[in-house]
Amino acid sequence: MMGASSQTTDWVFGDDWISPSNGDFWTSAFNLTKIYNPTTNKQIDFEYVSLYNMNDYWLERGAFKVDGSISQKTKQRMSTRSKRLEKIVFDQGTVEFFYDFKRTDLTFDEDEININENALTRILVKNTQGQIIKDVRLEYSNVPSEEGCMEPVCNRLFLDKVYFVSTDGGIKIPGYDFTYNTTKLPKRFSYKQDFLGFSNGAIANPEPTIGGHYIPKTYHYPEQGADSFLPIDIGISSYQELNGNYSLAANENYSKAGLLEKYSLPSGGYITLTSESNEFNYLGKIIKGAGLRVKKQEIFEEDGSLERSINYEYIKEDGTPSGYITYMPRFNGYKIVSAYQGDEDWGLRIHQRDMANQKVTQSSYVGYARVKVSETGNGYTVKEFTSPNDYPNVLGSTSIIIPPGNSAAQYDLPLIVIGEAIENGCFPNAVTDMDLVRGVPKTIKTFNQGNDLLKKIDYTYELKQFDSYSDGGSMMYADQNSDGCDPHAWFGDSATNKIARYETVKTEETNYLNSEAHTVRTSYTYGGEEYPFIKTKSILNSDNDTYGVEYFYPLDPEYQFTSTSITKFLCSSFEFLDDLVLQNRIASPIAINKSKNNDLTSNSVVVYKKFPALYDASGVPIGSGNISESPFLEKEIVDKTALLDPLPEDATYDPLGPLIQDACELESENLKYLVHRYDQNGNPIEVSKDKYSSHTVLI
Repeated sequence: MMGASSQTTDWVFGDDWISPSNGDFWTSAFNLTKIYNPTTNKQIDFEYVSLYNMNDYWLERGAFKVDGSISQKTKQRMSTRSKRLEKIVFDQGTVEFFYDFKRTDLTFDEDEININENALTRILVKNTQGQIIKDVRLEYSNVPSEEGCMEPVCNRLFLDKVYFVSTDGGIKIPGYDFTYNTTKLPKRFSYKQDFLGFSNGAIANPEPTIGGHYIPKTYHYPEQGADSFLPIDIGISSYQELNGNYSLAANENYSKAGLLEKYSLPSGGYITLTSESNEFNYLGKIIKGAGLRVKKQEIFEEDGSLERSINYEYIKEDGTPSGYITYMPRFNGYKIVSAYQGDEDWGLRIHQRDMANQKVTQSSYVGYARVKVSETGNGYTVKEFTSPNDYPNVLGSTSIIIPPGNSAAQYDLPLIVIGEAIENGCFPNAVTDMDLVRGVPKTIKTFNQGNDLLKKIDYTYELKQFDSYSDGGSMMYADQNSDGCDPHAWFGDSATNKIARYETVKTEETNYLNSEAHTVRTSYTYGGEEYPFIKTKSILNSDNDTYGVEYFYPLDPEYQFTSTSITKFLCSSFEFLDDLVLQNRIASPIAINKSKNNDLTSNSVVVYKKFPALYDASGVPIGSGNISESPFLEKEIVDKTALLDPLPEDATYDPLGPLIQDACELESENLKYLVHRYDQNGNPIEVSKDKYSSHTVLI
């Protein structure tokens, strides 16, 4: 199976993929078997063994009525498998992997064969002669949960250290040791967790009876849209607590359970990390929780002396927290069914698991608008970012479609309950996600220890949309008197999301020196809608001089010549353009124009050539040798041969671009360098300034 290509690389996935089917839920895994880069003519192969890892468990989900009685409970089997990577083979040697530490945190079907739950313990790097270049060892611990039970869900795997061994195996070389917070984690899927899944030490009060259930406490303020239900008490009296017996509130001490707090360095020094709860603004309140953030990082020397101390403050200019979220996790919903289906018990429900589709800011639940990073004795930096406060998500739309000539009553649509779900933020679930434009720098300011501003950088962006897609879902209702052939009614939601880029179009950097401000403004434009390549860069300095740079690429329209028209502007050597495109090297500049105050000062032309690669038609390396002596091979690669700069005096400049009639004359006086020989991977190993100069050999 061939995967998608990046700019210069093919990714190949094997057909031997894993798809465990168990009737409940399964995860398929495709195994990467080969990476081939035509730019460097290098290939990386991945080899697997028949043994594989497996994690197989059951996940319970309960829904309860407001009075605490059970409405529905499901038990779903979740199963994942992954093949065991044994070796990576590349042109300089191999990387081998060994698994010898028995894990106790994985569950699997005892009837399954070819299971190996061991953790990775050794990595060997060898050269092409099989000699060991690096020997890496890993050590772990199986740490029991606070419950002290024996099942796999009661254990956690912790990486204790990574160290190195001399190539002869005789000397242990220091590496990295890891120290974690000693507070024990609860077992996996425990209800002792906050609204975002971090341990909170909460215990149901009162404890459920043997036939009872764990029901989270939630809070309701009717008809407030997405803010109608909250998983914690935020101190607003309008919210009324619904029936529940355990808290989803965060607890900082328990949130730190198992957190990395210190790691040692091979030099003998070490680094400590101090964490604290996230804080964010919500409905005019400051909420603590939703995971942790780094408060302080300290770097120590081998003798224990403090080398650097870096502090992080997540505050606005007025000193209040700068964190924001898109919306709270939701543990409430509405059961919506037609009465004739035999269940008139619709209405509000309390769920044991989060029902909302959480949206984040650059992979973090809390997005910060401002962070101050200070280092003892070395000033500080203030960074401002776009956040959910600037770009909140936009709720999608809802729709009820009833076939013409029919009525909602005919379908027994529970319109009252549907209306309640919408008014209370439980519908729609689809949103327009604005994460693309959140979490990017707006302004960065650097200050010295005396609070003097030294430098300021402002960023301007532009959203470039290429396409869009609709996201959502629907529920179908049949006519209560239907024979199965009548049209159905639909209740659904939808939202439109953009396929786009958020491009930096301008930066303004001001440096302050001796009470004077020196500002450099840089503007960027980009290529066509399909490719994010910088097309032009314009730099305006404090002397009002404008320096411009213009880049030309193989796919630029002005260079899309046919075989018959190419000679109109260029010599035949520029047929390499087709090869660059075929090899997906579309980001390789073929020409660069430089100017000052709109006057052209430099015009560089990059000339490429083809030469046979030392790989056979199937991509298998066949050894080294003189490249020019292998003309029979089918695969060829393209690399830079020469760079000309500036224009020859007698050249004719064409307005379509900088490629010129005489650009292929490699003995031109304007030649900057010439490549004579490459190694088997296409790397230059012999160059000269021109055809007649002495050669430089690169070893």
